[in-house]
Amino acid sequence: MTTDERIEKLERELAALRAELAERVRTRAVEIVDDAGKPRARLAVGEDGPRLTLRDENGKPRARLAVGEDGPRLDLFNEKDKSSVGLGVIESGPRLDLSDANDKTRARLDVGEDGPRLSLCNEKGKPIWQAP
Repeated sequence: MTTDERIEKLERELAALRAELAERVRTRAVEIVDDAGKPRARLAVGEDGPRLTLRDENGKPRARLAVGEDGPRLDLFNEKDKSSVGLGVIESGPRLDLSDANDKTRARLDVGEDGPRLSLCNEKGKPIWQAP
């Protein structure tokens, strides 16, 4: 094989490899940074399943979408890194939790086999009113 033939063969192999990479990238985590190099988004797969985390300009997590053993969940975080809003689907059905600044659930709406239920909770997260 001549040098020109070898170069031609390598170029064909490189073109095929580039085409394959353009179709699919396989990794366990991807981190996206802003213009300053600060991490702003991370998509990763861990032992508990896939997770997408979005961070604000200060690097604090503000939103997380995850799929775990209990099902899918979306959490929205306040500036103190506490989940203020949690939306998930568990075995019994969908659930929405609204929490205070101390990370205590203050309101919950869920739909189970018996239908919808709304709960309002005290500062300790204990239900003080429910309907039905």
